[in-house]
Amino acid sequence: MHNSSATVLAVLSFRFYCSCNRGLTEYLDTIVYKAPKNTTHSFLRTRVYFKPTDTHQLLYASSFHPKHTVKGILKSQILRFKRLSTTYVDSYDACRELFCVLRGRGYSRSLYQNTVKFVINHDFDTSRELHRLVAALDPPQEKEQVWPIINYYDPLSTQIARKSRELISKLPYAAKYRLISAYKIHDNLRRKLARSRFDGTSTTVR
Repeated sequence: MHNSSATVLAVLSFRFYCSCNRGLTEYLDTIVYKAPKNTTHSFLRTRVYFKPTDTHQLLYASSFHPKHTVKGILKSQILRFKRLSTTYVDSYDACRELFCVLRGRGYSRSLYQNTVKFVINHDFDTSRELHRLVAALDPPQEKEQVWPIINYYDPLSTQIARKSRELISKLPYAAKYRLISAYKIHDNLRRKLARSRFDGTSTTVR
């Protein structure tokens, strides 16, 4: 066992890529650079680094995904740029470069501007820590019961689910439940063909 492990470890090799030029250090998706403080001292700052092979191939806005998926993708990218950048200017430059590509993939300018404004002006790290401290100080509460409203995922069924949720929320005995909308996909030919066997309800045509 020891000999085989030693053989495997001998074959493995690790490479570290780091490019340093013009006072910049490029590593993974980050650039570390010096910002002069005075004639003798400087600050180390970071900003986003886009590799030459990075084409920002993110999801098209016209894709048949839930609408919150497109918003979540844009928000996650802008939040990542904010955390990697020391200054607002560096973060904004990275967001602007990203939107130049996403605009051709169907992302609207209003969605981009509203998301940038929300992410830049909101401190997610501090909010997460505050929520953790509040949860630790508060006494444990009874777990909230969930009432799922299950329907198929298509334009008509989503409207039916939204209306059903509105009507159920007005019922007296629904006050202690948290209503959520859950969706399932329609049955299709692919799922029929992928099954290893049919159920007993199938009929044979002679």
